[in-house]
Amino acid sequence: QYPGNAQVLSHLARLEYNLATAGRAQPIDKLMMNFDRSHLNAAREWASQAVAADPELADAWSTSARVALANSEVRESLEMLGRAEALDPSSVTRRLDKGDALRAMAAYTGDDAHLALALKEYELVLQEPIDSRDEFVALRAMGETWSLMGDSRKAIAYLTRSISGFEGKELAFALE
Repeated sequence: QYPGNAQVLSHLARLEYNLATAGRAQPIDKLMMNFDRSHLNAAREWASQAVAADPELADAWSTSARVALANSEVRESLEMLGRAEALDPSSVTRRLDKGDALRAMAAYTGDDAHLALALKEYELVLQEPIDSRDEFVALRAMGETWSLMGDSRKAIAYLTRSISGFEGKELAFALE
């Protein structure tokens, strides 16, 4: 019904991406594992059309970046996230996506400097008091990143904060 609408195309791309990755293991250092390739290819096509329809739509670039990352195109993903960030610099979701892409870049290149950059992206998501889903996702990602960097103390501290809030309150209670 809206064949040239960039937002509709971007949403279709996000839907196909979600179908491609739903319920599948996605360890950050093992890209392209267990993804449904037909949905991932469809997501790439819809995302490309969205970017072509409106190159100023940050969500189209972010979705393209997620698809690129799922296809092990880490550098391209970071470039696309850079475009999205330039268009919408205050987006929390883009910060989380960029942190994830930087963690993947660290695994891909073996350069742990990308992990420190990922931590900075996740830190930008946090606003005291911590009370949103995105903030708890950032805390979890920070814990995982500190673990990758070999600092168990910080990893446990961030992961504990992550499970003690938002959706993890019940889990934290069960662990006590």
